[in-house]
This record gives sequence, structure tokens and C-alpha cells, in this order.
Amino acid sequence: SKLGLKVSIKVENYYLLLAIFLLLLQKGTFIFMASPLPDEAYYWLWAKNLDLSYFDHPPFSIWLQSIFSIIIIDKFLLIRIVPIICSIFFMFTIYVWTKALVPSFSFNVYLKNLAIALSLPILGIFLTISFPDCLVILCLSMSGLFFSRFLHFSENNKGRITAWYLSVFFFSLAILTKYNAVLFGLGIFIFLNFYSRQRSILFSKHLIIAVILIVAIQTPVIGWNIENEFLSFRFHLQDRLDFSINFDQVLKQILIFFFGLVVSFCPFFLLGIISPSKKLSFNFLEDEQLKLATTILVSTLIFCCTLSLFITVQYYWALPAIVAFVPIFQKILNTFGRFIGLLIFGISLNLILTVNYVVTPVSGFWGPVDRETALIFGWNQVVNEISELKKKNNISNVLFSDYRVGSLYAFHSGNLDVDVFMKDRGTQFDLWRKEGRSKQALERSIIMVDNQFPINRRIEELFKNIRFVKNMEIKEGSLIIKSYDLYLAHN
Repeated sequence: SKLGLKVSIKVENYYLLLAIFLLLLQKGTFIFMASPLPDEAYYWLWAKNLDLSYFDHPPFSIWLQSIFSIIIIDKFLLIRIVPIICSIFFMFTIYVWTKALVPSFSFNVYLKNLAIALSLPILGIFLTISFPDCLVILCLSMSGLFFSRFLHFSENNKGRITAWYLSVFFFSLAILTKYNAVLFGLGIFIFLNFYSRQRSILFSKHLIIAVILIVAIQTPVIGWNIENEFLSFRFHLQDRLDFSINFDQVLKQILIFFFGLVVSFCPFFLLGIISPSKKLSFNFLEDEQLKLATTILVSTLIFCCTLSLFITVQYYWALPAIVAFVPIFQKILNTFGRFIGLLIFGISLNLILTVNYVVTPVSGFWGPVDRETALIFGWNQVVNEISELKKKNNISNVLFSDYRVGSLYAFHSGNLDVDVFMKDRGTQFDLWRKEGRSKQALERSIIMVDNQFPINRRIEELFKNIRFVKNMEIKEGSLIIKSYDLYLAHN
């Protein structure tokens, strides 16, 4: 029977390795073949303009991309180098964290955890695209690893406090990457107060020192906000919030958030949390980790639901809620049906996304192509047509009404001196303009807009005359993916 069990596990490992290979193949195909997403181009521009912080997010992931630009010349590789490195270190962290927490650790257990992590859309997607979230995942997983070590040490163990401060350090780096990482720390604080044997840390000098360390690491962000009239803090805490509460709107916002949450966290994983298998059994360490992870999840969901009163909460804002589950994934999904369901769900969704961004927009098969997908196609045509228009009219300035379109043009054309005037929100371009880095004389300009972000009042006020030139259609075969309007403007 022991021999049969070993053979069974060995065969299972082959299937797990095959699933992992397919997931990594999809990831690699996207990383090396998909054109930059709009926000990826936006962050690439940030890295070209190094600063203490930025309008939308803190700077840590941008600093890393900027550092890598010293040795990486290919901008298509540069734009995805941070998620590549984060993925590699995250897979190693899964190994160390699972081995430290699971007494019955084996290569089979690690492969299951890795397969689950790569299959979960919230982790698989954001460890592939170059958003700050990939670094948040890595930093929070490192913080979670050392916090787990802290929980398992006795109070007399010298390694206990070392683990505490390492956890705090990586948590601080996560906040320096994206503000929503603070939700991970909020969950840990609640857990220490109500569920942990280690709550004495909250009444010691180590909590005060930890707070000082966190604030010290955020010094660049705090200094940048002071220098720029707290623009980033005001944008997130005031400008983008709607305080006129409307019940129908709030209900819609909550439903949008939970729909995104169910898809990105995978229904099979959520089912394992909400309705655990009757065969589920945890040892003490795993049970404590489950309590910690569940506390972070619940506190994050409460926060997001509360925030839904004032804004449409994006599903990925809840990303910190998934990280603490990493070392016990294989226990939560310990039934064959749920585990296989998750793998099929993850591989299928990744395949759809890869086809969508590498081959052709999937939504075009049944209707209009969604804007976020449509934006990444046709940039050789756009750059060529604008270049001809610039040369013909002896104009160098190009203006946009949406930061996504402006950033993509800057990336594909290599012209970093573009400008963006959005109607209802500020962007990093507004700051660059104030600092004089845009160098736009704005006497004569080409304006490129689309139907979702047409010419707005801010642009109209810049010029005495704005003349429509042409409509530019982007096609894939016979499918019209996107169209832009081009204008000439002068004073």
C-alpha cells in the first residue's frame, strides 16, 4: 500500500507539473508577446521621470523599473521586468512559507500550492502585468512569511523579534508600492487583538518602533505630498469619492465589486472558504494561519463594502486579502473537484486573456470590442499617421484627452513630450506640466481623442481654433477595433 501511495503521488506530481507548465507558458506568452496595457505605459512614463512619489500611487515599483532601465535597453522587456522578477521570488517564497508552516510538507504539497497560486486570477494576472500590484504581492507574502515565523516562536526565542521587524519592514515596502497594502496590516492588527497568543506585542515598545519604521519608510511619499499640496492623498481620500449617497448607485457599486471579487478569487476557492470540506483538518499552525488569513479577508471586505458607499471599488483593491492564504491553499482546496475546478478555471481564464491581448480581442466575436482591450491595438498605424500629420503641418505638439491613450502613444512613438488634459480628474501629466517638463508651447498642436473621451473644455480653452482633420480606424482583418479623431489646433 505504501508503494501504491508513492506511485500515486508520483503520477499526481507529473500532472501538477504539466498544469504548472501550461500556466507558466501562458504567463510567458503574455509577458513577451502582448503589447503594453494602457496603465503599464503610464507607469513606464513615470519611470522615465523619476520622483519621490507620484499622483496615483507610491513609487517603489517605479523606482525598480527605473533601476532596471540602466541595464535593459529593450523597452518591451523593461516594461515587464518587475513582474518577471516578482513571480520568480514569489514562487520561491511559496516554497519557504509552506515548508515552514506545514509539518507534512513534501514536494507534492508545494506543487499543489504553486499550481493554486498560479491558477488564482488575482495572483496569476497581477504577477504577469506590470502594475504595482505584482510587487505588493511579493512584499506582502514576505511580510506574511516572517509574521508566521513570529507567531510560532515562543516569547523567549531571540528570533521572535527579528521575525517581527522583518515582517514590518516588508509590509512597509508594500505600502510604499501601493496604498491598499495597508489593509493587510489592518487585518493583522485585528488578529493580534482578538485571536493571537502573541497579543503582548501590542503593549510593548516593539509596536511603537514598528509604527516609527513604517512612517520612516513612507518619508518619500509624505515629503512628496507635502511639496505638492497633498495631491495624492486628496485624490484618493476626497476628489475621487462621491459623498452624495444614492442607494441604487451604492447597490450597483457593491455588486460590481463582488462580481469582480468572485471571478478574480475564483468561485472554487471562495467555496472552500465559505463551505469547508468535512474532511478538512488543520494542525495548530495551519489553524492559526487560517484564522489570520480569514481575519484579513473579512476586514478587507468590510472596508471595501464601506468604501462602496462613495466610489466603485475595483476588485483588485482587495488583493491583500488573498496573500495570507498562500501556505494553506492545498488544505482549503483539499477536495478533488474543487482543486480540478480551480485549475480548469485558471487555465481557461488565462487562455482567454492571452488570446484577447496577443491574438485578437475576444469581445469582438459577439459585439463591440471593450475599450481597455481595443486601446492596445494599432499603434504602428497611429504613430505613422500622426508622424505624417506632424511633418505635413510642421507641428511637434500632440495632446490627448485620456492619460491611457497619451501614455500608449508616448511608449510606441518614443516621444515623451506629450500632454494630457482630462475632463474630470487630474493625472501625473498635470504635475509634469506645472514643473515645465512637458515643454509644450501650445501654440499649434495635434489633438487625438476617442468617443469616450472627446475634446473637453480644458482643451477648448487652450486654443482659438480647433479643426477636425480625420477619423482614424484601427482594424484587425475586417474587424473595426477602435477609432480615433484627429484635430489640428492653433491660437
